[in-house]
Amino acid sequence: MSIQKITVILASMILTGCRSEKPFIETFELKNEVSFRLLSHVPALILTHPIRMIVLDDQFIIADFEGDTLFTFINKKGESFRFGIQGRGPGEYVDGYGLAILSDSSFIISDRVLKRISFYKIASEKVLKYNEVSVPMAYNIYPYDENLMVTNGQEPFDKNYGVLDLLRDTAFSYIDFPLSTTNDEIPEFAKQRMFYSHIVKKPGSNRFVSFKASQLIVDVMDLNHEELVLVDRRVFAQFKWDKDGNRYSPQSNESLNAITGSRITGSISNIFICYQDLSREDKSWNLLTFTWEGIPQNRYELPFIPYCIFSTADGTLYCITTVEMEYRIVEVRLDK
Repeated sequence: MSIQKITVILASMILTGCRSEKPFIETFELKNEVSFRLLSHVPALILTHPIRMIVLDDQFIIADFEGDTLFTFINKKGESFRFGIQGRGPGEYVDGYGLAILSDSSFIISDRVLKRISFYKIASEKVLKYNEVSVPMAYNIYPYDENLMVTNGQEPFDKNYGVLDLLRDTAFSYIDFPLSTTNDEIPEFAKQRMFYSHIVKKPGSNRFVSFKASQLIVDVMDLNHEELVLVDRRVFAQFKWDKDGNRYSPQSNESLNAITGSRITGSISNIFICYQDLSREDKSWNLLTFTWEGIPQNRYELPFIPYCIFSTADGTLYCITTVEMEYRIVEVRLDK
């Protein structure tokens, strides 16, 4: 074999990583049994567009995309109240994207526009803010604990991910972006959009897994002594992007919003992702399961549209969907 041919093969291996030979959706084993149970004690939700949901001790917190108030708290009796005024002033939030679980009784809301993180706890069925800090960026933050936050690589980070150390007031970049499928020299701002990632954390662990929003690439990472380490990068497909002036866009609209942050969650055993199969005429929704090593497992065809999904550590799976034109919370049950 010639040296030139060997070079080409090695370059291809570097580009593709652990590439799957099958179409992405076919790497999962299809399971037939999926059912859901309506949570009858929780009334219909008054929401504009739910974008995040977390569950703390059988109590729900839901983030809305817009409205006078952005967050809804629902206690164990199904009683609810709203909090978090939409705005740009003190104590206000531009949107609800930054809702994330912190512990069994606490959570954060990171505001990507105002660049700050608010810390909340639940006590006696009340939601209490106990801290708020400013940060250099607040895109897609997922907390490890109250001091360390893993985040998607947006400015000021120059790599695919960043770690915010709130105690030391520092921010560090980790893990290079995947190689691009274009031949151009890609500027940093274009890489940040091209490889924007949604992150999920394994409960009680230092393991983080991310899924590219507009690429079928999975990164498996561990946070070791404040350093984010790439354990594996699995490439199922890379979409080609074209340059139009200073902007890069996917060649195919089917690559957009393949995976979104509101539709990814994890238990101790599995990662769950709601994935819309745009290759099918009915644009059906599937629930996909992965191991925490980023290995595909099962696929379930969902009988409803999932707007938000959340799994408790033990694998109890909740979803917001529409039932008779109203937003409702359902518990999803899967055939193992």
